[in-house]
Amino acid sequence: MLLFSDKASKEDASTSAPRQIDLTATYAIASGMRNNCGLHSIAHTWLSLPVEKIRQLFETYPIFNRLMLRFYQYHELAGEPNLTDFLLLNKIFSHPWDRELLWGQVLREELRSMLLATDEGEEFGVDDLYDLLDDTYIGQDLLHVLTRKMGAMLTVCNPIYPDVDPVMHFPPEHDEIPSWEIHLYHLGNHFNFDYPTQVENEQHNDRRKKAKALLGAVLEFKKESGLYDYEKQSVSIKANMRLVEKKALPALKAKAQEQESRKSKLQGP
Repeated sequence: MLLFSDKASKEDASTSAPRQIDLTATYAIASGMRNNCGLHSIAHTWLSLPVEKIRQLFETYPIFNRLMLRFYQYHELAGEPNLTDFLLLNKIFSHPWDRELLWGQVLREELRSMLLATDEGEEFGVDDLYDLLDDTYIGQDLLHVLTRKMGAMLTVCNPIYPDVDPVMHFPPEHDEIPSWEIHLYHLGNHFNFDYPTQVENEQHNDRRKKAKALLGAVLEFKKESGLYDYEKQSVSIKANMRLVEKKALPALKAKAQEQESRKSKLQGP
């Protein structure tokens, strides 16, 4: 079966003091599919940034180019990895379920690769490596391995644990000034997250419930036991990604180039 926020100029680095979070607010929901809820939350926050900000992050932090390459490899895309096509593909598949299906395992594989590297993994033990096996829960310390390389301030709220700090901050590498922020809510071996505004949280949750995901049909692939058939899902996702890359991407690129040309003409020399 075939399935079928560009704003802001280049920003200054975020202030060193993280944004205050209302612990009573309604957060944005991330699914627990394959126990990738924390990774899903990171993907949603990152890919909802303005396009110019995403480009700035690619220029500043090498991990983003590695993630783009891993994205192409994991989904077996035919084209040469490039940021223009990458951003268009992620714009096409921007529905919350699509984003999670495309990014959960990609981020898990990148994190696993990082932990197996001596310089990244030496602070972790065997139990931590076990947590990176498919379908295992990934806690905040391991998520920080990713986010610190991404130049983000990771803030984790613990609204249901009275014996734990209600808000914990995990800074970027070398305690540098963060370029952006990721806000998670830790809710008993599950993470949800927070967009900059409550309106964005509500829009995300509403779209999750009502709008149709392009890859939504793969969620129906189940085994006789009733469990999800992840192998069948993966095959279908890759097939549809390749189709979109071949059929839809060229038209979108042509349209974007036409819009840019019109914009240049209007602006004049």
